[in-house]
Amino acid sequence: MNRAVVQNILDFLTGVSWAVVAIGAFFFFSVFYKFGIGVASIAAFFGMIFGFILVSIFESMKVHIQNQEELQKQTLLLQEILETLNSEKLSDN
Repeated sequence: MNRAVVQNILDFLTGVSWAVVAIGAFFFFSVFYKFGIGVASIAAFFGMIFGFILVSIFESMKVHIQNQEELQKQTLLLQEILETLNSEKLSDN
């Protein structure tokens, strides 16, 4: 699959995960509001945890893909340097 498509999908899923954070916080806060603001705030925090886990997973996937792209660029540069050094050694003899 094209890397741009994968990046767009991961960006979309990250946005959806942030929406899950907001919806989870709102839902748990509204359900537990009848027990008081303190309990509702703690429940909202627990409601956000699943969304935060999803955000962390998708962000780490994006970082891993960027890392792989950088490693490929570095490998190409190192191969070019090696070829240049090898051609210079051959021309010196």
